[in-house]
Amino acid sequence: MFKDILLIGLGGFLGTMGRYALSTMINHQMKSFFLGTFVVNVLGSLLIGIFYGWGESRSWMNPQTRILLTSGFCGGFTTFSAFAFENVKLIESNSFSIPALYIITSVSVCIFAGYAGYQLTK
Repeated sequence: MFKDILLIGLGGFLGTMGRYALSTMINHQMKSFFLGTFVVNVLGSLLIGIFYGWGESRSWMNPQTRILLTSGFCGGFTTFSAFAFENVKLIESNSFSIPALYIITSVSVCIFAGYAGYQLTK
């Protein structure tokens, strides 16, 4: 368990630095406030799908590598990747109402929480 925590921490450290560097670069180049975050969220969602898929089909990806890349790197790079993958798994189980509700609720509540937190700072 301790080894897994260290692997997640290492991956998170690398993912967080990558997120900051990439989103800052994109926002600066595109003179945008949010485009970098959007790109990072989409890329992180793509990566977590790739890493989970590799984990299921490649013998070289052991559980430690998988946890480093998914919970660690993608978790640090963007938490949106985990949200996207959870919905993919729900849809794969032929459930459409649960992911729809999960998506609508998550996005709405997170935006509201961000707004509320921002308002609390005024």
